[in-house]
Amino acid sequence: MGTGQGSNFQVRLTPNANVVLLDRATDTLSHSSEYSTGASISRVNRGVTGMALEITETLSGPVTVLGLKGRITLGDGTQVLRNRVTLALENAKWHKERWDWSLCLILNLAQVDFMDSAGLGALVGIYATARHHEAKMKLANLTKMLQEQLIITKLSTVFEVYNSVEEAKASCK
Repeated sequence: MGTGQGSNFQVRLTPNANVVLLDRATDTLSHSSEYSTGASISRVNRGVTGMALEITETLSGPVTVLGLKGRITLGDGTQVLRNRVTLALENAKWHKERWDWSLCLILNLAQVDFMDSAGLGALVGIYATARHHEAKMKLANLTKMLQEQLIITKLSTVFEVYNSVEEAKASCK
């Protein structure tokens, strides 16, 4: 299990398509039969007060969309992102073992105000880690600034980039 700052819950889907939430703070389990493996589950990680990055996670079967808002910079921003991706990859490992699903991780960057070189490095590290876990990673909704950064650094040849989350989801199949 991931132990990232601000990651208070771990989501697991059981074989009978129920959702189990593990609350890390109290070490208790919550069980719900309201969701199915095709339903979307959303969770927001605001992390520590004053943190520059907010992450919203939406799960739908083997597709996980991380909506990023704020700044991805050296320090808390990159660490929170790495922790959340680690948690998503751990859940993906569990799903792969049970249902042979391969994770498709989509990073929605529409609301990222700024990314420094450490943020770009975090994206490269996440990409490598995802590939190691047999997962796909895609970027969606890049701002003009982020598009330019990827072109200048030639990372645009590494990442799969899509104009929308919907396009990225369609490519996961």
